Amino acid sequence: MACKREDSLVNPDLKIGYVLARFPSLTATFIMNEMYWIRQHGVGVSIFSLSSPSSEPVHERAKMLVPHARYSPFLSWDVVKAQFHFLWHSPTRYLKAWADTLRYTYREPKLLLRALSILPKSVYFARQAEALEIDHLHVHFVLLASIAASIISELLDIPCSVHPHAAGLFSRAQRSVRRPLESASRVVTISNYHRY
Repeated sequence: MACKREDSLVNPDLKIGYVLARFPSLTATFIMNEMYWIRQHGVGVSIFSLSSPSSEPVHERAKMLVPHARYSPFLSWDVVKAQFHFLWHSPTRYLKAWADTLRYTYREPKLLLRALSILPKSVYFARQAEALEIDHLHVHFVLLASIAASIISELLDIPCSVHPHAAGLFSRAQRSVRRPLESASRVVTISNYHRY
C-alpha cells in the first residue's frame, strides 16, 4: 500500500478523513476524543467507517460525530458505480490499488481475504472523499483501516498519516507492516519503542 507523501505544512482549512474499522466504538474512545478535539479547533473531519455501528453503548461525544460518519454496505449499486468511475477515470491507479492490496497482504492469508472484502468499500469511500474534497487521510492501527486508507490515498493522490499501535505493529508480518509506514506522509507513535 502506498500513501502519497506530503511535505508542506498543515493548511488551517484542512479537511481530514479518518478511516476507521468501526465507528462509533467504545474500544476506540481515544480516537473519538481526538476527532472531537480537532473539530473543536475548526478542522473539518469526515469519518469513513468500514463496519456499521454495533449495538454497544455510544459515548455522548461520539453521538455528535455520527452525522459526519459514512458507511458502506458490502455491495450496492453505489459501490459498483464507484468501481467503474475509477476504472474509467483512473485505470492505472485503480488497478494499482488492487495489485498493492494483493502484494502487501499475501503473506497473511486471513488478512488478504479481509482486505479483498474491504477493497470495493474503500473505492466507494474514495469516491465520497473526492466529493467532500478531503485533503488528508488519517488512520489509527496498521490493519484493515490502514489498507483502506492506502487505497483511498492512491486513488485520490492525497497524503495520509498513520498512527500505529502495538496490535498492528507486532502481530503482523513485519515486511507487510513496513510498507504502509514507509509510504505514509507522517507516522505518529505512542512510544520510542515503536519507532524501531
